[in-house]
Amino acid sequence: MKDERLQVIIKFFDDVSALMDLAYIRADLPSYFFETVYEPPTDVFELEDKIYVVMELPGVNPQDLQIAVGPTMVVVRGTKLQPALMKQALSFYNLEISYGYFRRQLYLPTRIVVKATSVSFDNGVLKIELLKEKQDVKIIRFND
Repeated sequence: MKDERLQVIIKFFDDVSALMDLAYIRADLPSYFFETVYEPPTDVFELEDKIYVVMELPGVNPQDLQIAVGPTMVVVRGTKLQPALMKQALSFYNLEISYGYFRRQLYLPTRIVVKATSVSFDNGVLKIELLKEKQDVKIIRFND
């Protein structure tokens, strides 16, 4: 029972930490970064010691991406530009591809080691590899 309460307390502090990360990440960005047009499809999964974020971003240039990683969250934002040819179009008959600003904010299931983050971008797929922080919890019990 005490172990469960301790885990709830740890989760609470992780959530507060995530909110602080968000405040810090937003402080230095122009307002247009918060005008999200779409959210790219994203998978988040974990292995024994790592968490992976895989995001589909076809047609996005790596130079148009900004990735912020905190101990409990990841924020990916950027721009997917409309092809120049489309800007000359007289009429559109089908528009299913999203263009413009995008932003994805992901809360992680556990704390991570920020400095150990690795990122790759290949064929329109962004992969972020995050090392899970070892959560050593010391439980002290007093003898009655």
